[in-house]
Amino acid sequence: MSIPTPPMINLKATADSFHFPEKFIFLQGAEYPPTILGLQSHPTHGQLASRRALPTNGYFGQTVSSSRSTVSPIALGANHAQVWTASDQIFIEDTDSSFGTFINDERLGSGTPRPLKTGDILRLGIQLTRSSDTPENVTNEQLRPIIAKVILTGIPGAYV
Repeated sequence: MSIPTPPMINLKATADSFHFPEKFIFLQGAEYPPTILGLQSHPTHGQLASRRALPTNGYFGQTVSSSRSTVSPIALGANHAQVWTASDQIFIEDTDSSFGTFINDERLGSGTPRPLKTGDILRLGIQLTRSSDTPENVTNEQLRPIIAKVILTGIPGAYV
């Protein structure tokens, strides 16, 4: 007898990503709201009381940069994208983010769900380029998007 595994998305940062701890996000059934992928804090409103970046949720927190300052990725929105499970699949949808959501370098249209599969490369945002207008206090780490290898479990056919 095997115990069914609930649907889960594992996000593992790639070398070019803004650094984040590996994530193991369990998804509830279709009758529950989607899981938000986004910043732990809101760029305008600051820290949101209900948000705390954990390895088991979709919020991405700050990290300590090479210059020892605490930084967040500029290209990641507070409510950047959402993921959910339905019909034995895990879907992702961009939520009208400023810098886009990409699967295997293909940009998703806002509001257009796309199924995920194991091995996909998820990118939240784009690599921003430093220019003469970039404030000096902005670190190179902050200019990086979130880039992660996707591993799915608890979904039939997730290992395609």
